Amino acid sequence: MREIYEGPWEEHPMIQEALESICTEIELQVLRQILINIVKARFPSLVEKARDFAVRIDEAETLHILILLVVTSPHERRVYFLLNLVPSIIPYWWDEGLTEPFDRLWEKCPMVKRSQNEED
Repeated sequence: MREIYEGPWEEHPMIQEALESICTEIELQVLRQILINIVKARFPSLVEKARDFAVRIDEAETLHILILLVVTSPHERRVYFLLNLVPSIIPYWWDEGLTEPFDRLWEKCPMVKRSQNEED
């Protein structure tokens, strides 16, 4: 036999769970759109790549970090590199101190070495 919930419907555990899920999805959608808009404004050639990458991210923390990395990135090449990563590695780099691990890998990237040689 089913139990009848006696309290206000908005306090029902199933409603609370559904609302939390909806809020999480809305937050992810907003953060994805912010990321895409920033890439569109700063590096228009990477918009499709950003769109494809954003839909693969299901953690708000990862999107927050990626947005900060894109906003502070001095080069399109670095954003391209970021958008080719496995999304789960981004918070790890952030926790390790943001730039040091990223810069070590960034310097090893063949595309970066080639570009730096071209600039010299």
